[in-house]
Amino acid sequence: MEDREMVDWAGDCPVYSVNYFTSAVTLSYLTALREEFEIPNDVELIVPGPNDLPSQPPPGCITLSAKFFRAGLRLPFHLFLRRTLTRLNVSPMQLNANAYRILISCYVLWAKNFVT
Repeated sequence: MEDREMVDWAGDCPVYSVNYFTSAVTLSYLTALREEFEIPNDVELIVPGPNDLPSQPPPGCITLSAKFFRAGLRLPFHLFLRRTLTRLNVSPMQLNANAYRILISCYVLWAKNFVT
C-alpha cells in the first residue's frame, strides 16, 4: 500500500490499520452476498475503487465486512442496532463480527423474555 496516499479526514486521529488491506470485492461477490443474506435491492452495494479506504467511505455510505452478515447482521439495520450504535457513538465498522453476534443475541433474549 505504499502507493496509496493516507488522508486523515478526522484531524488528529491515527491512521487506521484497516486501510492497509486491499479490497478483493467484485460486483459478482456483492451480488452473491445480496442473494445469500437477502439484502434488499434498495440498499446500494458499491465495489470499492483502488484508492478507496475502508475508514473513509464516500458520503452517505458505510463500510461493512461480510463477516458481519455471517454473524447475523441484516440490512436494513434493526432499530435496536441503530440505537445501540448511536448511543455508543460508534460507526458500524468500529465493532467486530463477534460484537454484532452478541448484540443480536442479547436482543433476541430480551425480546423473548421481556416483551409480551
